[in-house]
Amino acid sequence: GPNGGPRPGRAARTTASQPHFPPASGGSPGLHTSVATAPAPAAETALARYATFENVVELIRHKRDVKLLVDVETGLRLASYAPGRIEFTPTDDAPSTLAQTLAQRLQQWTGIRWGVTLVPGSTAPTIAELRDAESDTRKARARENPLVRAIFQAFPDARIKAVRSFAELAADAPAPADPETDADWDPFEED
Repeated sequence: GPNGGPRPGRAARTTASQPHFPPASGGSPGLHTSVATAPAPAAETALARYATFENVVELIRHKRDVKLLVDVETGLRLASYAPGRIEFTPTDDAPSTLAQTLAQRLQQWTGIRWGVTLVPGSTAPTIAELRDAESDTRKARARENPLVRAIFQAFPDARIKAVRSFAELAADAPAPADPETDADWDPFEED
């Protein structure tokens, strides 16, 4: 009868308005509860690809978040790392929001909540400091090369800009042309 009409409408409206949140609870707590109660094996499986902190840095690089990448490489002295948990001491020039930004981005990209915590006292070198130290070591080794030594004797003001291995040079070189396709192929040649 007439009483039956409004009920389905009301039920449909109730169902539509509550797909994500349980009744009598705010939106945010409902979301946090669902994240916290996610099955541990699923989270562990998803975090398995982030076994090391370098995997996290690669993810930031892959997502092309240049500002966050620079902040992580120059402002973060890693104190401890486990998949899903990062503890670090910020450098003096690190942004005050680094921990919060890193946690938000990692949760957004992985679908898993990360614990990112500031701790005092870590003196671990930053990624940028490690890279600079490696570059300095390469330059010092290069200076020991007799050919490089001769160049510096002839040009005392010369400076070593960068030292690259043959593997790095080969990786950056353009792919060689395929002689079969490039030299012999004629677009106007008839079969």
